[in-house]
Amino acid sequence: MFSFVEFCLWNASDDSENFQRNFSTGEVEVEGSVIYHKTEYKERRNHYAFYSVNSKIDGFDTDRDLFVGLYNGFSEPQAVLNGQATNSVASGWVPIASHQINIDLKPGEEKTLIFILGYVENKQEEKWESKGVINKTKAKDMINKFKTEADVSKAFEELKSYWDKLLNNYTLKSDDEKLNRMVNIWNPYQCMITFNMSRSASYFESGIGRGMGFRDSNQDLLGFVHQIPERARQRIIDIASTQFEDGGCYHQYQTLTNKGNNDIGSGFNDDPLWLILGVTAYIKESGDEDILKEQVPFDSDVNNTATLMHHLKVSFDHVINNRGPHGLPLIGHADWNDCLNLNCFSTTPGEPFQTTENKEGGNAEKDIDSVKEKLDTKYGIRLNWPAFTTYHVEMGGISTYPAGYKENTGIFCHNNPWIACAETVIGRGDRAFEIYKKIAPAYIEEEYNVKRNYKGCEYDVTVKNPNGVSRGVKLRKIKIIMIVTYMKLILKKKMQQKI
Repeated sequence: MFSFVEFCLWNASDDSENFQRNFSTGEVEVEGSVIYHKTEYKERRNHYAFYSVNSKIDGFDTDRDLFVGLYNGFSEPQAVLNGQATNSVASGWVPIASHQINIDLKPGEEKTLIFILGYVENKQEEKWESKGVINKTKAKDMINKFKTEADVSKAFEELKSYWDKLLNNYTLKSDDEKLNRMVNIWNPYQCMITFNMSRSASYFESGIGRGMGFRDSNQDLLGFVHQIPERARQRIIDIASTQFEDGGCYHQYQTLTNKGNNDIGSGFNDDPLWLILGVTAYIKESGDEDILKEQVPFDSDVNNTATLMHHLKVSFDHVINNRGPHGLPLIGHADWNDCLNLNCFSTTPGEPFQTTENKEGGNAEKDIDSVKEKLDTKYGIRLNWPAFTTYHVEMGGISTYPAGYKENTGIFCHNNPWIACAETVIGRGDRAFEIYKKIAPAYIEEEYNVKRNYKGCEYDVTVKNPNGVSRGVKLRKIKIIMIVTYMKLILKKKMQQKI
């Protein structure tokens, strides 16, 4: 049996671009059954990674080209085809970690192996155990923590208990099994993942720039504040700490430093108001009004602070003090619809793009009826209709997307609940539930159960795309056949040798 991981080089952007350097920096150490990835550790890094197995090994590889083969793919690594690792030690090129373990199994016999992929940080004065040899103390402690099956089982039970506690804060019991599953499991789980990883469409999870959104993170609070109010409190403080004294704010911030991100900058004029909504939701859930007295920095400067209540006041003032000739708030760089960034095409600073003014009266029910008539589909409510089919420089980014994608008539999960909320306000609960079911996976999973088979994989995909409605992968099922194939190769070869 062969294991395999390919190590990153710590910087996702540089990893994919700077080949003249990256192919010359890879370094590893191999000690027993543990492979340590220490690229750049001796100069700019205080961290390394490791890959271990709780078994004696019969070979290893740390050089990708020697393991995979110069002209092979991952579906047929040369070392596996040969039935023998090369014991390569990466020096430059692309560092990997692969263990070879020869296993003889009698009929009905089972054997369990524990693989650990870990990450360690060391203080500058604790980086080395001897010249050129990394300090492995923390790695060995981590490996010993999961040394036996009982250790691993205990860890999984602790993880299960953590999620049980988290998901039991709020429980729905109804006659609708699908609704129970969505409210009790799917929705709170997704909200927690969003809290930890920000929005899945962002650059954040790829490791490249950007960070987490000021607006996004405040909105996310609404979904998980009842599950982890203490962490919601800290998130509020972190978000508000990146705000400016005039109430404006960075559109995004980096969670490791809690500092605003200059790559995107500021000027998204709806951002400050979301802080008010996030704090309000937290206080309603926790009753912690003392958070309003908390001293919070401006622009991450601990020498320049004000109460959180003052931060909320300047958030509101920022909107009131930045209005156009019709009395409507200025969009700035963009509002909640980031693709409506019209001022990107202006040559005049602060030029307003407003074509109307506030109107008295109106009929909310009539407006919502129009949403159903003009924007509703079998798959949810579109953002707009009809779609832009040609690029309009005066309309900005919205017209850059093909019809049915993103803001150009795409169906977003978040705009549908807003309409559902509006339907409940005017007393049409059945219509609100109808909207909810169109975007809830539990209610649509059977309809989308269309399968396409590929070598080694089975995919479930959405194939319908009427009227420019977005299509995409709904579910991926990956059959783990490769590692079994490798084992069969080894066992078959051994049996032939014995015969």
